[in-house]
Amino acid sequence: MPCTCAACVPLRLDLFCVSSWPTADIIAYIERSIRRTQAIGWHVQFYTPGWVVRDLLPFLAGLNADFVIDHMDTCWKATGSRMPTSIASST
Repeated sequence: MPCTCAACVPLRLDLFCVSSWPTADIIAYIERSIRRTQAIGWHVQFYTPGWVVRDLLPFLAGLNADFVIDHMDTCWKATGSRMPTSIASST
């Protein structure tokens, strides 16, 4: 049975849909979403192209919120790299 507690519920942000926006606009969108989720105890789940994650790393490093980056394989594909075997074998 899936967990239904507030801490287990994410707000999924599909950043593929806004990937053409300037990074500053994507950050503002994330900040608005985080304010909403923190008020109800949820976390944010990012579904995003790898290059957007790369561009957001400085912002994400200082983010004071619970979040998950979903589908990390898209991050490896964005750089033309392959997922390290140690990571791939654990999935």
